[in-house]
Amino acid sequence: MPKEILKIHNKLNLLTFKQFTARDYDIFFLVCDKVQGMEKLVEEKDIATADISMDIPYSEITKNSGMWKMSAKELTKELHDVQQKLRMIDYDEFKDDEFDSFVFFQRFAGSTSKRILHVEVYREAVKYLMYIHNKFTPIELNEFVSIESKYAKTLYRLLMMFGDTGELHVKIEKFREVLGVPQAYTTKMMNRDIIDPAVKALQKFFPNLTYDLIRSNRRGRPVVGYDFYFDKIERQITFNSQKDIDEIAKSIKKNSNYTNQKKRSNFDSFEQNDYDYNLLEELLIRQTEDASNSDNSSKEP
Repeated sequence: MPKEILKIHNKLNLLTFKQFTARDYDIFFLVCDKVQGMEKLVEEKDIATADISMDIPYSEITKNSGMWKMSAKELTKELHDVQQKLRMIDYDEFKDDEFDSFVFFQRFAGSTSKRILHVEVYREAVKYLMYIHNKFTPIELNEFVSIESKYAKTLYRLLMMFGDTGELHVKIEKFREVLGVPQAYTTKMMNRDIIDPAVKALQKFFPNLTYDLIRSNRRGRPVVGYDFYFDKIERQITFNSQKDIDEIAKSIKKNSNYTNQKKRSNFDSFEQNDYDYNLLEELLIRQTEDASNSDNSSKEP
């Protein structure tokens, strides 16, 4: 059975999903996956003005989220709860003297009788859900849904973000914020009840996953950050369209002076560099050669 890969814009990994449960995460990213599937119907040049709306059958949600025992009435209530929490999440970007803030869905409406979830994406949010090209984190949906802890789900996305390096380095303040750790939790409680169980749950997806505490030299040597280490992930990147290939080719050309210097994640944030362009160039050449060989073979008598 082929793996279903969802491309998450890297900036989505910086959002704090307030009060989200593990099931809420599953629903949100399943909806994102369905929206992303509309790339086949909407040209990239039109996404700034396109009205992206769709009806998602309840069966599609329950089948892919492990909620297949849930009745339509129960699922409607669950979707309503997710919608209420989504209203507390807005994307806010402040740069220089400008800022941009918006929510992701302008409509998120479920119907027990129709067994349909109707979704309308806010126009400003479309660019973070479709035609992401090389600024994304790939997650395997079946893996993601199988993870039971909401904290482990978030750590999974962050580790996948830096799968090319096999290292994640982050300050504790940002880490607590993105994970949504309760304020009452001490660092000791956070390590014991959140980080340790999450690492244990994710070791089957990230071989040799371990972490070190980074401590300050101040009195008491408080924890100021975390260093996570795991085996590098070999990306199975699929080019969905000629648009993907063209965009990556442009990026390779733009970054022609790119060096193979080992990259660390910024300790002040989770901002991720683009993919390794040497790897992308190799994949691009390979795909181009495969396409050429396919064309030549089809022309042979």
